[in-house]
Amino acid sequence: MYLADGRALAYAEWGDPAGTPVLHFHGIPGSRLERHTDDRTYARMGIRYVTVDRPGYGRSDPSPGRTFVDWGADVAELTAALGIERFRAFAVSGGAPFALAVAAVFPESVERVAIVSGVGPVDRPGAFKGMEWSERATYWASPRYPRATAAISGAALSGAVRASDALARAASHAGKTVAARAMGARALTEQFRESLRQGARTMVWENALCAQTWGFELASVSPEVQLWHSDRDHVCPLHHAEYVAGSLPNAMLTVRRGGHLLVLRVAEEALRTLIA
Repeated sequence: MYLADGRALAYAEWGDPAGTPVLHFHGIPGSRLERHTDDRTYARMGIRYVTVDRPGYGRSDPSPGRTFVDWGADVAELTAALGIERFRAFAVSGGAPFALAVAAVFPESVERVAIVSGVGPVDRPGAFKGMEWSERATYWASPRYPRATAAISGAALSGAVRASDALARAASHAGKTVAARAMGARALTEQFRESLRQGARTMVWENALCAQTWGFELASVSPEVQLWHSDRDHVCPLHHAEYVAGSLPNAMLTVRRGGHLLVLRVAEEALRTLIA
């Protein structure tokens, strides 16, 4: 679709067109192809699942200088065009502040929010505790050396995509367990490749946004927020979710064992709770 200012905003729909509307907020990086490894899940659950490329990812036109709150205006135009008055939000990792910003700005449209492995404010004291050094370096370098960070991050992600693609091909004829992992690897490869369609500059910009004041108060988010997080997440450590949950007026935190890719294990459970 095309927004009022002429920008293209790419989206995809999955599941039941008459089902409960759920809008997906992808990670950093990410794309509209970020979804459950078995997209038939949405129809079985009675969900109309809408995934969107944020500006600069996939096939959505860039929007230089945008903020978390600015994304809310794009979401408002999209949902109006799709005939959706109220929806529920499902966010993963770096998509968390975008979902929370929309809930803060348009509380009348957002019924409930679910966040899995979400990042918290990175400008607070102690935010880097327990975080992988590469993640710390990215947050530090993104606002200071955006071009160099984009080149390094883009090359690293492209290498990871090639490795994941090779793994998926090699495992596709193996046993059921390995084949299931191959399906997951293939889904990640697909969505990350799409996220890099326009390069890595958008990823760097969004990491820089996370590293500064978010531009809205967590206390202003009135819809219920359900957070799901792992106890051994070293990309977005558990204390990020604890901080966000403690700052929101209506939040519930569920902690599970594991690492950052918790969404691969709890997506259906989180969705059931979200639409209940």
